[in-house]
Amino acid sequence: SPLQDAIGKAHGLKVINTLTGFKWIASKIRGYEDTLKAELLKKTGIALDYDATDYATRAKLLLKHSTFYVFGDEESYGYLPSDAVRDKDGNAACLMFCELAADAKKQGKTVEDMLNGIYLKYGFFLEGIGQIYYEGAAGAAKIKRILETYRASPPKEINGVKVTGFRDFGRQVIKDADGERIPSQDLYFVDLANGFSYAVRGSGTEPKIKFYLFANAKVKSARQLPSVKKATEASLNAFRDAIIEDARARAES
Repeated sequence: SPLQDAIGKAHGLKVINTLTGFKWIASKIRGYEDTLKAELLKKTGIALDYDATDYATRAKLLLKHSTFYVFGDEESYGYLPSDAVRDKDGNAACLMFCELAADAKKQGKTVEDMLNGIYLKYGFFLEGIGQIYYEGAAGAAKIKRILETYRASPPKEINGVKVTGFRDFGRQVIKDADGERIPSQDLYFVDLANGFSYAVRGSGTEPKIKFYLFANAKVKSARQLPSVKKATEASLNAFRDAIIEDARARAES
C-alpha cells in the first residue's frame, strides 16, 4: 500500500518497493546482511556470524554499516516482521498483531481506532483488485494482446482522469530506493492526475490478467473520515470498472 510510503517518508525512513513475492523481499534482506559482513570484515577484520548474533546487536550493526530491515509485506496480505525468517511469516505476524491489540486495549481503543488514527495523520488509502479471466489458447492470446497494447499505446485517461505517468518494467530501467535495478517483468504502472494509480500484469499461475488499484484521499477531521472512506471506495470501484472496460476493448482490438 502507498500508505507505507507516506508513513516512511514522514519518519525519514527508506521504503523499498519490489516485485510481488517474498523471494524479492528476502533477496533485499540478504543483500543487507552481505553488505554488513563485507563492511565489518573490511574495517575490523571480524567475520560476523550473522545468525548467531542477537537481534539488538544486528540492528545496531546494520544501522551503522548497511540497512536495517524493519518490516515487509505484499499485496496478498502476507507479512514478514523481522529478518530472522526469509519468507512469509504468519506466526511472527500474529504475535505482532497481538501486541498491537494489547496496546490498543491498554489505551482504551480498538484496532480500528488505531487504524483510523493513522488515516487522520497520513491520509486515507484504499486498495483494490480487478481481474479478467480468459481461458484456453484464445484467452492467452487476448491477455498477450492487452499487455502488448499497453506497451505500444498506454491509456491517456481513465474514467475521465488524465494519465500522468506510465512505467514499463519490461523495457525501462527502473531502480528501487537502494539504486538497484528492479528485474524486468511484463508489468506496467500507471499514475493518474487525481493521485490514484494502478499496476497491470498477467497472472503467473492462472489464465487471467490482474489490475492492482491504489486510491487515496486527504482527511481533514475524524468527523469527515466516514464520508471520505465511502467516496473513495465509490471512486475506486468506478475506476476499476473503467480499467476493465478498456482492457476488454484492447483484447478484442
